[in-house]
Amino acid sequence: MNVLILTVPSAEGADLVEMRDFVLESLELGVLILGLGVSWKIEQFPELGYVGVQTAQVDQAPTLPEPEAEPPGGDPPPGFTGKGAGEKQQVLDALVQYRDRKGLGSLEALARPGGPTTQELRDALLRRKLPMETWRQIGAALAQDGEG
Repeated sequence: MNVLILTVPSAEGADLVEMRDFVLESLELGVLILGLGVSWKIEQFPELGYVGVQTAQVDQAPTLPEPEAEPPGGDPPPGFTGKGAGEKQQVLDALVQYRDRKGLGSLEALARPGGPTTQELRDALLRRKLPMETWRQIGAALAQDGEG
């Protein structure tokens, strides 16, 4: 099993969670740009079998979703269907434009208490199934930032 190991100077707790999220987002997009002082290497580890590795949880650390299978042929996921499909597509288009303009790491600034979480914003970008209320919260957050 190949494991990417990043060495981040003077990173602690929440900073490491933020860096992990940044790296995962970047790799999902197919590009990873690291700042000064950050080094990386790829190590090979044997499969752990039934052994589990557990680390201390950082308060309010987001859980990472299981990767979804790519559609055959690498085609993008199909458009939205059903009730609210047009509204979801408009919110997604606005979110993609926001992300393109603001760059990686911009989702944290859009997350709001009582609104969309950073994980829900990532899920929306990946077109994962979300409740209609979540799509509306994302649209409202974009509108508050003058992006929607």
